[in-house]
Amino acid sequence: MREEGATMGDYKTAFRPIGSEALTFDGKTQYRSIPSSSEINFARDQDFTVAVQVCPDPVQPSQQNVDPGMVEKWDAYGRYPFALRYYARGAEQGKIYAGRYDETNFPTVMSKSLLNDRKFHHVAFVRRTQNGKGVLELYVDGALEASTPDTTAGDTRNGSALYLGCRGLRGGTGMNYFAGQIKDLQIYGAALSPAEIAGLARPQPQASGKPNLLLIVADDLGADALRINDATGEVTVQLDGPNGTTGPKRLPNLEKLVKHGMHFSRAWAQPVCSATRGSLFTGMQPWRSGVGYPDPGGNNTLVMNPRSGAAVRSLAEVLKGADYRCGMFGKWHMGKPDAERPPTKPAGGKKNDPKRTAWDWGWERFEGILEGGFRVVAPKYGYPQATMPLGKLASVNPEAKDPNDPREVAFAKKRDAVRTRTTEYLRRVAPEFVERQPDIQFYVWEKCYEDDPTGVMLYDRPPTERTHMYATRDQVYSAKEWIAQMLGSPWCVALTLTTPHDPFHVPPRESYTIRFANPEKPTVQEMFVAMVESMDFYIGQLLSSPEPEIQEQLKNTVIVFIGDNGTQDEDPDRPGVLLDSDEQDKATPHIGAVHVPMIIADGGSLLAGTPCYLAGAAIRGSSGDLVHILDIFRTCADIAGASAREAVDSVSLKPYLRGGSVEKREFNFSQQFGYHKMQGGRTTNKFALVSDGRYLLSCARSKFNDSDVTDEYTYTLYELVPHETIVGALREKKIESFLTDATHRAVAQRLYDEMKRHHLDGGDEKEQRGPLPFPPLFAYRYVRLLAKSEVNGGPWTSAADFQVLVNGKPLDRSAWTVTVDSEETAGENGRGQNAIDGTSASIWHTEWYSRCPAHPHWLSVDLKSPQAISGFKYLPRQNQANGRIADYEFQVSSDGQSWVTLCAGRFPDGTAEQTVDVQLANERSIRGTVAVKATFRNNGSVPLDYVWVDYAGAEKKYGTIAPRSQVVQDTYETHVWRLKDGARTVATYVPTTEPNPVFSYGNSP
Repeated sequence: MREEGATMGDYKTAFRPIGSEALTFDGKTQYRSIPSSSEINFARDQDFTVAVQVCPDPVQPSQQNVDPGMVEKWDAYGRYPFALRYYARGAEQGKIYAGRYDETNFPTVMSKSLLNDRKFHHVAFVRRTQNGKGVLELYVDGALEASTPDTTAGDTRNGSALYLGCRGLRGGTGMNYFAGQIKDLQIYGAALSPAEIAGLARPQPQASGKPNLLLIVADDLGADALRINDATGEVTVQLDGPNGTTGPKRLPNLEKLVKHGMHFSRAWAQPVCSATRGSLFTGMQPWRSGVGYPDPGGNNTLVMNPRSGAAVRSLAEVLKGADYRCGMFGKWHMGKPDAERPPTKPAGGKKNDPKRTAWDWGWERFEGILEGGFRVVAPKYGYPQATMPLGKLASVNPEAKDPNDPREVAFAKKRDAVRTRTTEYLRRVAPEFVERQPDIQFYVWEKCYEDDPTGVMLYDRPPTERTHMYATRDQVYSAKEWIAQMLGSPWCVALTLTTPHDPFHVPPRESYTIRFANPEKPTVQEMFVAMVESMDFYIGQLLSSPEPEIQEQLKNTVIVFIGDNGTQDEDPDRPGVLLDSDEQDKATPHIGAVHVPMIIADGGSLLAGTPCYLAGAAIRGSSGDLVHILDIFRTCADIAGASAREAVDSVSLKPYLRGGSVEKREFNFSQQFGYHKMQGGRTTNKFALVSDGRYLLSCARSKFNDSDVTDEYTYTLYELVPHETIVGALREKKIESFLTDATHRAVAQRLYDEMKRHHLDGGDEKEQRGPLPFPPLFAYRYVRLLAKSEVNGGPWTSAADFQVLVNGKPLDRSAWTVTVDSEETAGENGRGQNAIDGTSASIWHTEWYSRCPAHPHWLSVDLKSPQAISGFKYLPRQNQANGRIADYEFQVSSDGQSWVTLCAGRFPDGTAEQTVDVQLANERSIRGTVAVKATFRNNGSVPLDYVWVDYAGAEKKYGTIAPRSQVVQDTYETHVWRLKDGARTVATYVPTTEPNPVFSYGNSP
């Protein structure tokens, strides 16, 4: 219940005291009473709407008065906020009137229409503030029939019950009984707009060619925790934590979606929340949209003109062009207003510039939070970010430095105002977890509300002003109420839930089944499972809504469920506490950060047994093809019949759902990028991932330097294999040898070619630069010449000169620094730095005067920045053979600690400078691999060039394949080949040892 006198009300959230029940009254003794509550007890100056479907009997048996009561909050004594009555006799017979009373003034409005035709009519009584004054309006079947000033001057609230079918009497009996039917009673703590009233009054829509769209996004829920078994159809939540397994718990409502839709088992999102939302709602990769990481570590604000130069349109703006109405309920996380905004939208409906909030970006209704979660709630009550049990709502904050500080006084007043309501609510919904509730931030969060039809814009409203304190319930029920008003209009609802994101807590008792081993102290794993169960429960409350106006619309709805990124690994409020034993999930450069559950279901199949959109083959279907959360954008646009030309990174999944030729993704790409340094000098991980389904290549920042431009990065290659114990999940096998193994080097090159189509970040506004390119794949900051033997068998090593080559040319050595394992400084100047001083007269020589350490010896160079090394030059000492290197290895490193050997060999004895081309060495190493004959087929309508990619990444054209033709090419098993249409690569192939492999591009003729 809301507190008496609450100012916000649940704007546009209906109180439905009889639900979907249709009540019949005999006009003699039958009535229904509803206890008084703040949902129905409106003050003199409070706007409201009372909407109801009524079907009066033409003959009214009651003779007590001429106006039997249909809906009124009055027990025949004193004032009342509203009453709706039917004229049974006299000159106005068949009409209705509505009014309110303050014990002196009694303003009323009467219908023009007669409602005595034995049909249901929609009636709405509205109190609206216009130009600072109250107006009463009466609507019949969506049309305004009467209005009058609200002349009440005193209080209109009372302690009476709400009576349906009569005028009440104290003591619980009634008088002035009404004969007829009443249904769909909805009472709002706000004045609905004429358009919204007309929407409520419209008849139930018939299924049309434009399905509705319901997008349900779970927060921090990866494929490792939410497990979908395609063989059995079971959907469970389970955590394999460091101290054992929690779960599994079945999720019956998500199982229904799997049963009535298609599961995409290889779906990717972005690694973190805001980057995913930027992709989902623009159809663009983060580097293109500019949204790469949550604030304060990075940019999470969607802008119209990002540094990439992309033209950004939101999903809501695109769907609006196809006459869809769009509402978002839950988490926005793509920007906040730069300054405090007024409680109404700008005059003339003009959008704010710059765009910041959901309404700015085309969502006509938004209810939820603009931030990324509820860990920001504690500071709003005067505490640092941390867990917030009920006890922290105390008047006195023992952590406050000065209790008399004006800010702390305001916080104390705020805590007092919320404490009673929160305690009452928890006692009702979670009686076992009131004082021992681990965290109440999911209950005492502050709500934002934006509504285009009414122009109401409210931000950070206290929890005492809403019916549903618990976040997940509020988000789902807000969506339900809005959907109920959408009759006759195609719509898109983005239900962007905030669960199971931390802070971890115990949800309302109605919504989970897990039993806590120690109720005094539930574990993080137990609370996580309870939160996911709660999410499933409230999704079920929407999907199984008894209201016919909601059910009928859901029967014509395509439903998408997806996680926004991998499961959260660590509880930030409990340092060192891990959710599961795998620490490579959300916000890490690993598959666990991006592999998420994704289901697309058909509401018609779910609720009516007949699909409204999906083809029969897609029902209870599954696909292991690569798909991305980006693809939801163009899929929704295709379903709606809208143009999505700006969504350049999105691929429509419509063919999977409807049948037809499928444009399969060859690669998935995801990334996150934060600022170089955030406040306090902290840094943010910056990385990107690309995969072809079998292999995954990551590029991750490994060293911070002066700026993003000079930071250093490391590439890592993995093979993806099915997880041994988690159904549907994947595990990485790191390929340590991909730098030197020819097969895996070619795989890495192929993935890198796809990666470099994108950019490392979205640019930087402060630095006025655009998005950065990816560094070279085979680039290293450190090199090491390892000497394993000397030409004469001695223990020494020497070098007159050493150079490193990039593209065959020596690098500038002026900034280099050298370290060696040994250098002679007593018997001669044999320092390591002599090897790069540019003269052959000085040499590096290992110790010999006082001791002679044995091989191997090494000379290591810090190049000061990563370089794409192509080779090196070694000049032996010129005056004698002593120390000349025989057997060697040339090694590289990204950090100066872990070394990889690029090539090895033996130098001849002599004074000639030795030049080693690493790429040629690699090419020579592959000559022993299997030779094959590969067939390249061009099934398309335009000629294609076929080119070989050499070991430096350069392309060498071999010929052209005419349309509907093929060529047979001699090659080796790991060579990389591309088919190109001009400058555009249309396909990439890596032959294997399979005899005579055949590669086809385009649909077979």
